[in-house]
Amino acid sequence: MLIDIITASYKSGKTLQRAIDSVQAQDHADWHLIVVDDASPDNSPVIAAEAALSDARITPVLKEKNEGLIASRNTGLEHLRGEWVAFLDGDDYYMPNHLTNFLKFHERHPDTEMFVGKPHILGDPHVPYYYDVENTMVDAREQAFEGSLFVKRSLINRVGVVFDPSDEVKVLGQKFYDRMVQEGARISPIAGQTCYYDRTGAQSITINAMREMQENKAMTKKFITHGPQLLPYLIT
Repeated sequence: MLIDIITASYKSGKTLQRAIDSVQAQDHADWHLIVVDDASPDNSPVIAAEAALSDARITPVLKEKNEGLIASRNTGLEHLRGEWVAFLDGDDYYMPNHLTNFLKFHERHPDTEMFVGKPHILGDPHVPYYYDVENTMVDAREQAFEGSLFVKRSLINRVGVVFDPSDEVKVLGQKFYDRMVQEGARISPIAGQTCYYDRTGAQSITINAMREMQENKAMTKKFITHGPQLLPYLIT
């Protein structure tokens, strides 16, 4: 099974090669890595381009204008080849069994359209709580993580709006999750922490995006209204 992996990169020169290496080290070799660089001023575009020269499974997409994490992921979705889509930011990385672990759960639950799991955390595991972004922190080790997501391509096509740049929530893509729930998406948890979420760098892609999350409460309220089946995986 071919699995597309979208890697959003911005100022990831110190970590992008690690992310690429972790994909190339996968036990399951049938993958397509789409590295979308968001007009980084460092050597990230060079790393992506050089990786593609030595591995035909890698597609570099080098943007000339910086548009942010959401736009980068949407750009990556324009280059899909496979049936399933995974995500890996340029400062995070996979364990070698990340894809095979997904395939194991997919075999057990063939009707599931999205799998979601939890990460290993490098650095401070505490992140803003969705109910109270400004004052309350939670342990990210107990939260869902986009690097653990596997989304069926047909679900993305059915939902229509994927990651909306106008979202109040810049990290998770509020409208994407809302519409998946409204479409009756079949969602299952996936056990086994097979990806690493790196919060140690000042230029952490997710950390930078979370700095924009000041109206995050709206997402939680919508989940409670429209998607209680998501709550065990996205909020603890």
